[in-house]
Amino acid sequence: MSEDRGMDTPKIAVTVERMDDLPVLVERMKQMQVETIIDQIVPAHHLWEGISKGKLAVGWLAHIVTSGDHRKVHVKEAMTQCHHTMSQLLGIPLSENEFGDDRLGRLLNGLGQPDVPGEIDCELNLRTIRYYKLDTERATTRLDSTSVSVYGDGDGTSVLQYGHSKDHRPDLKQFKVMMAELDPLGMPLVTQLIRGGDADDGLYVPAYEQMCRATGRNILVIGDVKMSALETRAHIHMQGSRYLTPLANVGRVPEQMAQWVEEALAGETEKVELYDNEGHPLLQAYERTRWQQAEMPENSGENSPKRLVEWEERAVLAHSENVARTAEASLRRHLSEAKTKLESLTAQRGRGRRCYRDEDVLRKKCEAVLQRHEVAGLVMVKIEPWVTAKTVNAKRGRTAAGKQAEKRVVEDRRYEVIDVSVDENAVVERVKRLGWRVYVTNCAAKELTVEQLIAAYHGEWRVEHTLRRLKGRTLSIAPVYVRDEKQIRGLLCLLAIALRVLTLVEYTVHRALQAEGAMLKGVSPVYPTRVTDHPSAELILSAFKPIELVIVELAGEMIYQVVALTQMQQRLLQLMGLPITLYHDLAQNLSKSALSFSEP
Repeated sequence: MSEDRGMDTPKIAVTVERMDDLPVLVERMKQMQVETIIDQIVPAHHLWEGISKGKLAVGWLAHIVTSGDHRKVHVKEAMTQCHHTMSQLLGIPLSENEFGDDRLGRLLNGLGQPDVPGEIDCELNLRTIRYYKLDTERATTRLDSTSVSVYGDGDGTSVLQYGHSKDHRPDLKQFKVMMAELDPLGMPLVTQLIRGGDADDGLYVPAYEQMCRATGRNILVIGDVKMSALETRAHIHMQGSRYLTPLANVGRVPEQMAQWVEEALAGETEKVELYDNEGHPLLQAYERTRWQQAEMPENSGENSPKRLVEWEERAVLAHSENVARTAEASLRRHLSEAKTKLESLTAQRGRGRRCYRDEDVLRKKCEAVLQRHEVAGLVMVKIEPWVTAKTVNAKRGRTAAGKQAEKRVVEDRRYEVIDVSVDENAVVERVKRLGWRVYVTNCAAKELTVEQLIAAYHGEWRVEHTLRRLKGRTLSIAPVYVRDEKQIRGLLCLLAIALRVLTLVEYTVHRALQAEGAMLKGVSPVYPTRVTDHPSAELILSAFKPIELVIVELAGEMIYQVVALTQMQQRLLQLMGLPITLYHDLAQNLSKSALSFSEP
């Protein structure tokens, strides 16, 4: 018999794992020391098994940022699909159930304790400011709030309440988010969970106080009209900070503003012309100073004695032609809609048509239409009665034969809108007062000129952009799939960290490009000819998709290989201060780990 001298062909198994931007995100969180901070502030129970809460949070955050999905149900499957990558990034082999729903829920409960988010914010602020050498002396900060609508009723005592909805869903319960950020990074310094029914006016002082723990009090605080309450301005001034806010059109402000506009139109106040970067007229500004005073408590105690706080305040009345034109077009549209609605209150006469027999009822209807369309005083409505008379029997029943029935005349009085006209003179006067706004600040003129003041407030889009990231496709806090208050607070704390990660990814690239005086072209393959020196974090991270880890199992050995990075990916890693061999080193370390585990 011939001996079979053939050799068995070794079996080869090849799998592919998506790495994408996970190494970039985890490296950024290592620089921020997210894992260490969470493990210090949210210690694990002595019966807690598996990876620490810090590593669990880092892994979940990486999944949230790369997928835009915070739902717990999808995390386990996603981590299974990138098991080797995340095991190496977190520095520990991951078991199958590390990212199960129950463990993620316990993490949210830990992060959702009342004082925990504030402590995490404070630690992240101090370490981030120190690591990135951010200058907070005389820094500019911004405050704003938003609401998040929620389907469901919560647990009955939670932060979920009905209130003014910025999502235009007054039929749903909501919670509010108060945020403070550092300009011009747009990095969140404070993220607070607020009950959905609370008014915004009282949210600014607590957020300001928490923010000052990281920045100090020598800062400029910018907020929208809800920050313009006299007590809020007085508190910020009393604490040694500066503020900038537009005045809300309430109280005595409309009367004062009308007088200031009259003086400005009459040329009694010095005018300052402001222009955009292309030399086009932007707006006209008129500045005045006034003294303000308010009685403020000396400390936060309930029975704290009060003292009178006085300070000089600059008020800048600004008029924008562009805003005025837009407002005039809106006013004309409202006039047309109101006129159509008023005319429709009188239906054609006939059987079954609605009519008004009470003049007061019809006038109230007309006033409601004018108020709803904000054109009261601009439209004149003429109401007249329409009377018809008919003769009917004076008594009920039939008249006896041979007798003449007694008759009486019955009047049917109805009220109709017979004429709707627009008072053009009043409209002209209203148009003159469109496009005006008053900004107030306690900054000295030598510190903040009128031009700088307007430009500083026009940067308010930054904090609004951050809130849109929180609520939009990037992080998608809405819809919220948890109802317990601790879980909501924990989720908000987690997403606030994700916002910081995105901000710092964006900031490091912007700073490096600015230092080099360079531009980037074709960051995304979708826009190959687009040139920019300030790519967004979303655009930067999309450049790392897809990057694949190839895993080859040969003769009991595991071999890991990363597909070569493009020049743009290497360039972005360099701009972010990360080694361009980040992905290659990760694969090499995986191969070494697999080799050491396979040795007898």
